[in-house]
Amino acid sequence: MNDLKALAEKYAKSEITDQEMSTALPQAERKLKLIISREGDENGIRRKPFYIAQLIAEIVALDRMSSFLINVSFLTQSEREHPAQGRNAPTDHY
Repeated sequence: MNDLKALAEKYAKSEITDQEMSTALPQAERKLKLIISREGDENGIRRKPFYIAQLIAEIVALDRMSSFLINVSFLTQSEREHPAQGRNAPTDHY
């Protein structure tokens, strides 16, 4: 598993937490099974560790982007509901 995680981190170009790995691995396994059932294993290439590592990196990146966008959405909604507490609020730094 550590080798697979290291390979996924190489493709992700960032560290992947154990939690991210434990969430992404089952999703990547399901996706790989679906790809192989639809497209075949490309003479065994899709069964090699690098292939599932790429899927893991992709899933982690998508999960991170999704979390980021959800947080931005909540912040935007909060600023609309409470504009004085947003970016344009007066400060004591003058």
